Parts: sequence; C-alpha cells; structure tokens
Amino acid sequence: MNDRARQFLPFSALRGFEEALREKEKMQCDPKELSEEEATQLNQKIRQVHKNRIIRVLFYENKEYITVTGMVSEISFERKELIIVKKKIPFDCIYGIDFD
Repeated sequence: MNDRARQFLPFSALRGFEEALREKEKMQCDPKELSEEEATQLNQKIRQVHKNRIIRVLFYENKEYITVTGMVSEISFERKELIIVKKKIPFDCIYGIDFD
C-alpha cells in the first residue's frame, strides 16, 4: 500500500526548472540616477551606520534591486563598502537605508 501511495507524490522531472522560471520572472532594469539631494541624504545615512546596528538596505545588483535586512558586520569608508552579515555591498550600489 505504501508503494502505491508513493507514485502519487509530487515529482519534478526537470531539476532546477522551477528555479530557472523564477529567475526568468524577475524584472530586470537599469539603475536609476539619484538626484543631488537624494545622494546627500543617502551619504548622511551611510555616516550614521555603525557595526552591530540592524539596518535595511536597498541596493542594485545584477540588473535588479535587492533589499537586505540584517546586522552590520563591517563598514569601511576606505574601501567604500558595507557588509551586512556576509553580503558585501559597495556604497555606489546603495539606493536606500532604513534603520530599525
């Protein structure tokens, strides 16, 4: 009886097909230019970021906008990058920061 039930379990004949479809569904776009005022506000927010602070960052990577929320592992003004957990985000790619 157990063998008979097994034949009705969900089956994916094409491994990775679902992931490929999800990847294809993502909207790809070009990065937008920040106005001078937006860039100034963003720079002020970047200066308020410090290690161990929980933040939400909107950034552009691989032709899409991504939002990451987490604890700041490191911030380097010399290398101009922010690391949230293990994700490195260059300052140039950041479009928004929210503090929780």
